[in-house]
Amino acid sequence: MRGATLLIGLLALLPLACGGGGSSGGNGGGDVAGAPLVLAAGTVGLEPDPDADWTDGLDTSRLWAVEVDAVYDLTTPRDEEFAFDVLSRSPGNTGGVRVAIAHVLDGEHPPVGGAETLAEAGIVPAATGTTVRDGWFEAHGDGFARITLRGRVENDQVIAVETEDEERTSTAIVRIRIGPESEINRAPAEGDEYPGVLDDKTLYSSDSWMFGLPTIAVSGDRTSVVCYEGDRATPRNYARFEMRLQHEAASGLVTGGGSEEASPDSGHWRDHEIAALYNVLALVNSGGDPTVRLSFDRGATFGQTKILERAGERWRPRLVDIAMAADYSTAIAWWRSNRDGSTE
Repeated sequence: MRGATLLIGLLALLPLACGGGGSSGGNGGGDVAGAPLVLAAGTVGLEPDPDADWTDGLDTSRLWAVEVDAVYDLTTPRDEEFAFDVLSRSPGNTGGVRVAIAHVLDGEHPPVGGAETLAEAGIVPAATGTTVRDGWFEAHGDGFARITLRGRVENDQVIAVETEDEERTSTAIVRIRIGPESEINRAPAEGDEYPGVLDDKTLYSSDSWMFGLPTIAVSGDRTSVVCYEGDRATPRNYARFEMRLQHEAASGLVTGGGSEEASPDSGHWRDHEIAALYNVLALVNSGGDPTVRLSFDRGATFGQTKILERAGERWRPRLVDIAMAADYSTAIAWWRSNRDGSTE
């Protein structure tokens, strides 16, 4: 997340809802050969176009010279907001995965430039673990990768999509065509941008490509946040720092520190979680061996460290979670992604 800002807020009851519009499309994704390639608008899967005659004569030689596996034809009214996701995952949710998009046509003309021409046409891609290569906007992950496309367009746009895991590659052509509303035209949320937020405060702002993936815990009038930060001297460097921030509600004071994150995780997972109770802060990491660190001074120092289980080469921990009871007893759970592709 580049140019991101970390906020905290006091929340009232905040319901979670998904919405969509339109009358076409199905509940599945693109069933194509090779690496999984799925387009989805919210919780609705988008189906490939069975009649793809409009792609005849389409020149993609500057991007690739391979056969296209699937074609999607999406519609949106002119200058109306739309959003959809392009995603892929590898078997067992482990191993390198790449999702990439490139601009093929702006109206009837090939765009001049690189991936920035998407934004010039009104399409803004967003993802974690992003790079730009030879006109392609790419998201890299470990086990899973996704690019979200949102925006407004004045004329038809054509985009190339490529998904790749460690063994396979899939390609697709996606047209965003001026026409009736469809699943990609999500119903706008009512009210404020963040319904139920009573107050917010910026704790920290960063221009690093590696900034983000925060986790939060509240104890009394203190809010603790742990997030990733990149190399301060070289924002595009893939080295990471683990930042620990604390906000005191009464004074508004923000304190914190950081340390280099040596986790081998290459997929931009949030592989840390925290729990807090009075002066005690428990921080658990799962990028390598699942490890818990305990602080008895609200995160200023961590006096105890314990490796919960050795992962070795057999499996990789994912999606760690932690909870602390009123008597300080602590429960920790994580998901195993086995190296052979199975999970437990």
